[in-house]
Amino acid sequence: MEIKNSCELRDEVSLVRGSFYGASGVIFRVVFLFLTNLILARELGAGSYGVWALNFLILSFGNVISFLGLNRGLSRFIANYRAERKLTEIDKLIGSSLFLSILVSTGICLSLYGLSSYVSRLFRIPSLSAILKVTSFTFIPLAFIETVGAIFQGYEDIRLSRLINSFFPSLLWFLGVLLLVFTKISLLKIAFIYLFSFWVAGLISVFFLYSRKLFTKIEVSFFFLKKIFRFCLPLLFFDFLTLVTVYTDSLLIGYFLGSYKVGIYNIAFRIARLTPLLLLGNMDIFTPVVAKNLKEISYDSLRINELYLRNTKWIFVLTSGIIFAIIFFPEFFLGFFGRDYVQGTFVLRLLLIGYLIYTLFGATEAMNIGLGDTKFVAFYTFIGAIFSIFFNFLLIPRLGIKGAGITAIISILLMKGIAYYKLCRYNRVNLFRKEYVRFLFYSFLTAIGIGFFVLAFMERGFFSVLLFIILFFMLQYLILRFLDMIDEKDIELFKRSFYKLKRAFCF
Repeated sequence: MEIKNSCELRDEVSLVRGSFYGASGVIFRVVFLFLTNLILARELGAGSYGVWALNFLILSFGNVISFLGLNRGLSRFIANYRAERKLTEIDKLIGSSLFLSILVSTGICLSLYGLSSYVSRLFRIPSLSAILKVTSFTFIPLAFIETVGAIFQGYEDIRLSRLINSFFPSLLWFLGVLLLVFTKISLLKIAFIYLFSFWVAGLISVFFLYSRKLFTKIEVSFFFLKKIFRFCLPLLFFDFLTLVTVYTDSLLIGYFLGSYKVGIYNIAFRIARLTPLLLLGNMDIFTPVVAKNLKEISYDSLRINELYLRNTKWIFVLTSGIIFAIIFFPEFFLGFFGRDYVQGTFVLRLLLIGYLIYTLFGATEAMNIGLGDTKFVAFYTFIGAIFSIFFNFLLIPRLGIKGAGITAIISILLMKGIAYYKLCRYNRVNLFRKEYVRFLFYSFLTAIGIGFFVLAFMERGFFSVLLFIILFFMLQYLILRFLDMIDEKDIELFKRSFYKLKRAFCF
């Protein structure tokens, strides 16, 4: 029994450590991207910034196709082979994956280059064509970077994975834009800096891949190409549809309302996307841990479910305070980008409600992928994408960017609800137990009470935001104690995790 508990804690410590590294990587990336977009938004203005945002959205769709789902599925493959001790097969797996990603990304690059003029005419923005021609060549290094990152995720080395696919690309991109501030900034200059940043980051990923010696030689196997493609195709479908769900609003805002409104909405969207950082970082390690547990006979479904439940509880605890703070003080955060962007206050609140729902359900996607149910993940994402397209077409022409915010809430609630229903019905996961529901209820009441208290007695600014966050986390801890939701395993988990993190950072 002692050995089993030790093994269970080992996985939970791995999740916490992986979540920390994953979230740290995401935080570094998001912070650098936040600062980069802050500079671009202030220097370009809402109209020109909206043109760059449309370019980025179009590239995002091409990137997802060039990734082929390898950034999600490859880590599970490697975790499975490691659990089964089939180490000789990993060489062929890695070689085939790298070959496939480079081949497909090159094809996508050439396709967008040829179609750039047509795309610019579609959005009625002539300057978009030249920008797309330059930035289309980022598909190749980005696909390689994501594949290498997935390889390290399969070995549960989230720290190195995040350095490769998050830290270095975003840092180089930020430094490049920072240098442009001292020159006469233009969209075409920004495009070349963007291209240069990712090719340098790609070369860095090559260095790390060979220096770690995870394989003896690069081999390309037709058998593995077919196997990888079959497994990852639903994940590609899932990623593409997720992007449709997330970014259709911005594309349709550009089509119906113009680049200025895209700039306003994009800033609100980027601030909202800051909030689920811990959950996004956690997903990188959650999938291989679940996959590894399924391959080890000593574990059963109850063990995996416990990982999911404990995981979800602490992600919500550590994330919800930031979300509530931005909901109560949106003008403070939007004001950093300029006065024009403050008009996105209402839509920012709508987006934050959506991400609050996204967070309280936990890592449903990673759980289903780890269980091998990739086709189901693709199915419910398809349903969400259809609803997203329908409601965006319906609401954006009538309500403007507010319609996009309402659609985001509907899509997130629908997809998370379907994903959780499957876990609850077929995998016996009961997240919304009585104590968790009571905790959510008390958390919402606490946030509302503190929010109105701070707004009544303080001006909206940095110190009011800081006070809100401190009071909320303090009262949330007391609520957890009152509901008896912190047990001995939580305490032991934090002790071991702190020790691991302390060693990792050499404190």
